[in-house]
Amino acid sequence: MHFRFVISIAMALAGCSEQGGAAQVSNADSTQDIGREDLLQAGAQPSGLIADPDLNSDDVFLADVPAITVAPGSKPTHSFEQIEKMIASLAAIESPDVGLSATISGSVFLPVEGQVNAGALLLTDHKIKSSDALKQLVSIGPGALPALLAHLDDPTPTKLKIEHGGSFGAMWFASEIRGNPVSRVEQSVLQARLRNKEDAFHGDYVDSYTVKVGDVCLVAVGQITGRAYQAVRYQPTACIVLNSPTDDPDLCSQIRAIWQSDDPTQRLFDSLLFDYATRGKYNGVSLDGWSVGSDLQKESAMRLLYYYPDTSGRLIAGRLRGLDVRKAGPPSSQPATDSEMDVWISREVANGVRTDEFIEAVVWCKHPAIVAEIKSIANRTDDDDIIKLVGEAR
Repeated sequence: MHFRFVISIAMALAGCSEQGGAAQVSNADSTQDIGREDLLQAGAQPSGLIADPDLNSDDVFLADVPAITVAPGSKPTHSFEQIEKMIASLAAIESPDVGLSATISGSVFLPVEGQVNAGALLLTDHKIKSSDALKQLVSIGPGALPALLAHLDDPTPTKLKIEHGGSFGAMWFASEIRGNPVSRVEQSVLQARLRNKEDAFHGDYVDSYTVKVGDVCLVAVGQITGRAYQAVRYQPTACIVLNSPTDDPDLCSQIRAIWQSDDPTQRLFDSLLFDYATRGKYNGVSLDGWSVGSDLQKESAMRLLYYYPDTSGRLIAGRLRGLDVRKAGPPSSQPATDSEMDVWISREVANGVRTDEFIEAVVWCKHPAIVAEIKSIANRTDDDDIIKLVGEAR
């Protein structure tokens, strides 16, 4: 329904602001600790890891993590040599993409068409052209994670050069990593970063920067795991932020500390399932903080269905079945009264997720259970925004 996402539009006129094993998943967060211990033994652990991070969040809480298992894995779809070749071909990138753009910020999941979450942007032709190799690597998913993590510090230059010109704004290096606020593994790294770095979000200023292969690997890791890692992004007004694991060794080791594992298929599954069980806390006024949990759920649901459809299909179909899809006001393209907004917010909070965004994140899936529930939603909804999403199923 209303305000699918907020887009900040700037005109560059004023200064800056700113896919395994079959272990039972009964506690995904403690399962994630296994990956961290593996990394510690590998000697890739960043210094100053916080053993007992603060997991109290004003925005989200952890609900019951579904006790489901990863379906028996099949043979890898791509060999090590094939994946390495794809990574090497990232050096041919010469066009911007979401996560590699000086004029737009946001996130994307390239394997599923149309899954773009736009953030701040300039009113311009962004000249977005996605790399086939990047899309292939993200499509491979957990099978590509080890190589992508190994190449995070790959300084091989691409053909994409970022330049900041003019007298307004600036371009600088930062160390922006965000994750699930109640994930012990992520927060043990992220909170240590904030404690050990004087300014994790503002580093050296530069006028130009050539994107490296390692930077593109960071974006790929983010797309696979459901994290909006952006190597290059736009910042209102007339600013560009660079997050480069090739420039910042600490950033590189922190990303590896979070995601490296001897079993990347299980590691990714555990993380996605944990995100899926993360719910927003409604403050009684707006959905601002609550939306953090909603975003985690919809991004994880999409990836669970893409990488683990046999395991997650019925789980997510059950969630669709339980959604209240009744009309809760006018379409998002039209203004709503305060009372209509209250009705809409009540529906979203009751569903535990932004209803239209969750449906849009999974409507593409051809798993029989998902297809059946989308048809059911199409038959029982009178919400104009949802009808647009499931129209072909009506």
